[in-house]
Amino acid sequence: MLCNTCRLEEENKGSGLCTNCEDKEARKINGILYLPALGIIGNIVSGFLSLYVVFSLFISTYSDSGEMTVYGVCLLSVLIINIAITLLAAWFFFRRHMKTKKVMIVYYIFGVFYALTVVVFPAVYYEVTPTQTDIRTLVGSIIGVVAWIPYFLLSKRVPVVFSR
Repeated sequence: MLCNTCRLEEENKGSGLCTNCEDKEARKINGILYLPALGIIGNIVSGFLSLYVVFSLFISTYSDSGEMTVYGVCLLSVLIINIAITLLAAWFFFRRHMKTKKVMIVYYIFGVFYALTVVVFPAVYYEVTPTQTDIRTLVGSIIGVVAWIPYFLLSKRVPVVFSR
């Protein structure tokens, strides 16, 4: 029987694909790697929405009171850096670049710093009760560090997929 994909070479018994097509299939972003891909896309969308909300709030606070708070400037800065790191992670991830592993580790570590700045600091310093979205942000960043950093460091599949 011929390969199910290219119909040029003899198929391997287990997969129905030839060796060449198996190699191409192994290099695709699929399976469990869809989860970080969805996380990156979601973070880009929510990052720009958050930037719009925070920037609007920042401008209205400044026009009402005439002063900029230190926390407001820090929040805006951290948000812009988070968007930049997320865009960089998306660029490396979807281009399947060799340095994706390192960029993703920075992405997840900065995600925790971002969550601490956005959720924990206001809860502790201003005694603001975190919303369900805030808790989701914090839990998501912790899961990123606990689950995805070890996956990107230890997985045998990551060097195969991200090899350009």
